[in-house]
Amino acid sequence: MSGEPLIESLVEIVDQTAALGLTAKDLDGLEQAQLLDILFTASHLMKQLRRSVRKFVSVPVKLHYEVTGHNWTEEATTLELSLHGASLECRVPIAKGETMTLERMDNNRQTRAKVRWHKRRGDGSQILGIELLEPTDFWGFNET
Repeated sequence: MSGEPLIESLVEIVDQTAALGLTAKDLDGLEQAQLLDILFTASHLMKQLRRSVRKFVSVPVKLHYEVTGHNWTEEATTLELSLHGASLECRVPIAKGETMTLERMDNNRQTRAKVRWHKRRGDGSQILGIELLEPTDFWGFNET
């Protein structure tokens, strides 16, 4: 189940709480602490929720990216998919924040993606968490 409706509600709570904290002039220390607690709790909950369901699916992909003036291409396989991104294993080092072109090898679809996190392994490979930057159903979640 997607957490997107809950995330939207939490964003509204954070916005209203922050606005109250910034505009209210007569809050005492306890009230300020309560507002901070609401902000902390809401942000913690938002981190725990997912925008869409996850599927453990292996899709062969090709990564195309440029690092320090060098063009790299690597074949990889996804570990987990969501409507908004994926996790995959790769061998060529790529840093958090880097962007790439992601190409599905089964149907040649391409999209842009950004590395949101990475975890290096002892064997030199790494697991990447990528976010898709173009609003399409790249993985075919909605195809029948």
